[in-house]
Amino acid sequence: MVKKKIEITLINDYTKSVFPTKPFKPMIHKIIHHEHIPVHQLTVIVVDDEYLRKLHRQFLHKNIYTDVMTFRLEDKGQIEAEIYISLDRAKIHTQQYHVRLKDEFARLIIHGLLHLKGLDDRTETERNQMKTREDQLLKKYWY
Repeated sequence: MVKKKIEITLINDYTKSVFPTKPFKPMIHKIIHHEHIPVHQLTVIVVDDEYLRKLHRQFLHKNIYTDVMTFRLEDKGQIEAEIYISLDRAKIHTQQYHVRLKDEFARLIIHGLLHLKGLDDRTETERNQMKTREDQLLKKYWY
């Protein structure tokens, strides 16, 4: 079976420090292929808390901080999408959950990919299912 070409771009718009995004690309490719997520173009954008809060307010009408937002830009069979991740929130999570920054960032990417696959996290049950699946994918494709 021939794998379809997937265009993955990682953009670091986080201006407070340098964050290496290159190590995440192979994990993203593997998850998209092995989990059959119909993405043909994906951009992951690293931003700060304020940028993501403004997006959250604009698109979800909630003026609160969040760690990740996923947008389907086009959905005609193959998905074109963007995942925005707040590095500020990821850093806070490292303190709360006692994890490494790169591991938390990988989890947030996976969270965004799971949204593209159709999983949601609006209810407690959905959040628990999402967390379980994140753990499984982290173990399989990241660690």
